[in-house]
Amino acid sequence: MTAKPPRFAPCSFAQLVHQVIVMEEKASLAEVATDMGMSYAALHSRIIGRTPFRATEIRRLIEIVTDPRLIRFFIDGRRFVLAARPDPMLDPSASIRIAVAHATQEVVDLFRIVVASLEVGTELTHRDRATILKELLDTESALAGVRQALQ
Repeated sequence: MTAKPPRFAPCSFAQLVHQVIVMEEKASLAEVATDMGMSYAALHSRIIGRTPFRATEIRRLIEIVTDPRLIRFFIDGRRFVLAARPDPMLDPSASIRIAVAHATQEVVDLFRIVVASLEVGTELTHRDRATILKELLDTESALAGVRQALQ
């Protein structure tokens, strides 16, 4: 007797939400469900791929769980870059300073990873490249944040 294939295959967005909320414990599944106005079971059904997320639910989820990967999921491979808006409670000069400091830190982190990877050998491994590309996305976002603060 062969095993039946699963009736529902989870989409990669649902898998990402599961990773962020359940595996990394960035938020409580019960609290997120309550904040979204749905039952625990309904949200659980979505993150295991049994029920697809609705667009309005995705929007609300992104408001509640402020992990940039949830937004980046929809723009990866596109011409867009994720950028945080300046805090409206800060004066423009403070917003620019914060954005520049964040971008500077991201550039330093990127360079540190590249140098450390190349010190081990003359060629970058697949894992090194993945780490560098992830850090490069963070750096691009931080630089785009500087642009937002300046506008």
